[in-house]
Amino acid sequence: MKKIKSIQTTLATLLLIGMLYACAKVPMTGRRQIKLFPSSTMLEMSTLSYKQVLDTASIIRSGQQAEMVKRVGNKIATATERYLKENGFEDRLDDFSWEFNLIQDNSVNAWCMSGGKVAFYTGILPVCEDETGIAVVMGPEVAHAIAWQGNERVSQSMTLQGLATDTDLFMLIKQQPDAARQLANTAFGVGGQ
Repeated sequence: MKKIKSIQTTLATLLLIGMLYACAKVPMTGRRQIKLFPSSTMLEMSTLSYKQVLDTASIIRSGQQAEMVKRVGNKIATATERYLKENGFEDRLDDFSWEFNLIQDNSVNAWCMSGGKVAFYTGILPVCEDETGIAVVMGPEVAHAIAWQGNERVSQSMTLQGLATDTDLFMLIKQQPDAARQLANTAFGVGGQ
């Protein structure tokens, strides 16, 4: 029993040390965050999850509302890129390929995944009313992606589950794709309101 306690204490200490080294500072806010996984891993996870959402959703590709979401999204993307480049944070844009989709769904929700993949639900449009309202909702969603908050949420969740390596995440993606997709959806706010 004493040996088990010693092993648990050692593992907890190693995990804590690993978490301290994995702490990163969000340059725009100075807030500390746990970021255990490389951006490429998060990008792969978000790309798979985003594709799954688009494959199962009813996407509105044209019309006034879809064009408005895309127009506002492109303005936010341009302003974000300009700000990050002017302030030395252009690495935050590595592997970003902006995409803005309007999804026919009554959910009052919008989200942005790593890589600039944005989903906006028709259910939130009455709340937004116009382009300004869309920008008020979409701007913070893009900021979450730029601040790597999806990586932070996945890191926290994986740490709590005792899985804290890139290999663990890849194994989860390969062996339990539904669980990995659920983890990605939780990390990026898919399905939340």
